[in-house]
Amino acid sequence: MRQAFVLLLCLAIATNGDRFVKASSDKLVLTGCSHIEYGPDGSAVMHRLDSSLFLDPEFLFERKRAETQSGIALRFSTNSAHLSLSINHNPGGMQRKATFWFGVFCDGEYLCDIPGDRPSFSAPSQGMHDYEIVFPIMYQTDLKGIILDKGSRLRRPGKSRRNLYFAIGDSITHGTGQRDHGSQQTYAWQMANACGLELYNLAVGGSCISKGICRELEGRKAELITVLWGYNDWMQTKGDLECIRSRFNDFMQELVRVQPDARIVVILPTPSREESYEGFGCSLGDVRDTEEEIALSLGRPGIIIVRGDELVSPEDLSDKVHLSNQGASVLARALKERLD
Repeated sequence: MRQAFVLLLCLAIATNGDRFVKASSDKLVLTGCSHIEYGPDGSAVMHRLDSSLFLDPEFLFERKRAETQSGIALRFSTNSAHLSLSINHNPGGMQRKATFWFGVFCDGEYLCDIPGDRPSFSAPSQGMHDYEIVFPIMYQTDLKGIILDKGSRLRRPGKSRRNLYFAIGDSITHGTGQRDHGSQQTYAWQMANACGLELYNLAVGGSCISKGICRELEGRKAELITVLWGYNDWMQTKGDLECIRSRFNDFMQELVRVQPDARIVVILPTPSREESYEGFGCSLGDVRDTEEEIALSLGRPGIIIVRGDELVSPEDLSDKVHLSNQGASVLARALKERLD
């Protein structure tokens, strides 16, 4: 599974009085990822994207960023008074310390965020509780297991009946800009929570428009798909509008082919503090217009087009282009209003 150079760092270690449960236990449920590898020691390596995608030279994603776990969650039920995570830390993986937080939900309500270097918390009260622990945004971790009180009960949570939501895009959807929280702070997670859907966040920071991502949706029945792509293509190509047009058209054609019944929300690029550059072939506004034209040309019912620069403002950014914690919440609320 992991090669010898990978450092195993158990950030929470069971004592003789604790109960250690391997990640491979059938009492633990991982959501938000379609590709899980279990090692001989029972640890789980979670992948949001199939590794075969990276063999395609036209798949414009950086693997290191793709192997982070934004949107992945661990679900279980227990009456343990104290709970900890035991995780494998890969020093060769993506490590943005400001995002090394896990979000904890108890019985469907937000409980707390816990830092990745001390991933422990206490139950809010006695008795059985349903927990959902949301993984970090941009910090690669693998799950070794959980640590509970000795003699505590552990139960597999009830089967989720939530329909599926796939979020596609680049770092804005991945969650860059949000910090000191698990990936429940991303606009995609907040959208999923508000709509009662199960999130699969397929966005990868630094990515450009690639129709290959649609392979992740083949054979799945999505209720909702959001697409927020284009800024990196604009920067990478220095505003080559015909290149961007070709990429987005190929992607959208493939997306509606593999998901003919899903509601698709095309979010035209959110604002940047720099909307044009000298020497670029077009402005970011031109990218928005081109993506809108392509989405309209499909003539498909169920496609909703929204202007990202009208839903959030430059004041909602944490830097030149990424959403702040507040900005992610603003975008999620605005999108939910458009869907209602």
